[in-house]
Amino acid sequence: FCAVAICCIVSLLSLLFSFQTREVMTANAEAENFIQISVIDKNNGVWEIGVTNKQSHKIKVEYNEYMCFGADAKEWDLSNDVRYIGNFQSNMSCSVKISENYFAGYIAFSYQYGGKRYITYANKLNNDKKTLSISNIVI
Repeated sequence: FCAVAICCIVSLLSLLFSFQTREVMTANAEAENFIQISVIDKNNGVWEIGVTNKQSHKIKVEYNEYMCFGADAKEWDLSNDVRYIGNFQSNMSCSVKISENYFAGYIAFSYQYGGKRYITYANKLNNDKKTLSISNIVI
């Protein structure tokens, strides 16, 4: 009985991880659909972030005015501090300011199109190297 139970658990875990892999691959396949972001500068606890719309259509970009936690960024659970870049034309770029927020270490951007929300979020911002670690997800 124990061997059968272990085999079933291993099969279920394998199935679960295969679904997660497919979801990640789908997000990566749609990478061109996401907002492009970059570090421009940081002064007095405020990050200046470059934002580019690489879509062939205009979008309404939402972003969090304060740094947030990763789980909140990934689920777009950001109700209080969301700001907008309205009518953001195709291939347009601008910069926004995002303030540090205690222990939170993520920045988050999003737009909705075709019934989906495209979220770009990042952490590990480095002003000296002008780098950040970006993740994308569709919900």
